[in-house]
Amino acid sequence: MLDSALKFHHEGLLDKADEIYQDILKIDEQNFDANHLHGIILSQKGEYEKALLFLNKARKRNSNNYELSNNLGIAHKNLRDYKNAEQYFLNAILLNKNNYKAYYNAANLYIDQGKLDKALKFLEDAEKHNTNFAEINQRMGEVYQTKFKLSQNINYIEKSIKCFEQSLGKDPSNTDAYVRLALSFLW
Repeated sequence: MLDSALKFHHEGLLDKADEIYQDILKIDEQNFDANHLHGIILSQKGEYEKALLFLNKARKRNSNNYELSNNLGIAHKNLRDYKNAEQYFLNAILLNKNNYKAYYNAANLYIDQGKLDKALKFLEDAEKHNTNFAEINQRMGEVYQTKFKLSQNINYIEKSIKCFEQSLGKDPSNTDAYVRLALSFLW
């Protein structure tokens, strides 16, 4: 059942996948995978509080799972529970120092809080672990633009230009990066 649900989930057929996850939970309400994956779907649908119920059930079964910690962080971030979000992202990083996702998600959390220098450090760490993900460079460029707006230090604009160019080198079809790059040149 789980294999079928995962296939639907990867194809973007969330409702079909979720039906199967819920069927599994009727048989075994403590099933780690079904609780975790049902929680992810609820989170993807914006139902973060409900998602936390299932993600926490999964955590009771296995608290040392990287993906689960990262997903708990995302749900808490979307509820603006920044303290718990940070805790889960940092835990995910401890569980797998080589996966960029938790670094990237923590950086976005710090951006939301205005902790721009901390965000840049986590974005740099994310890039060390995934040099092909163009969004990392784009987010770095956006942070540098924000730092420029706060300080009027032209060095930040120069850094943002470099970041947007790196992002476009990885994903030349990213129109948002072109717009951001143009804005940096305008400033």
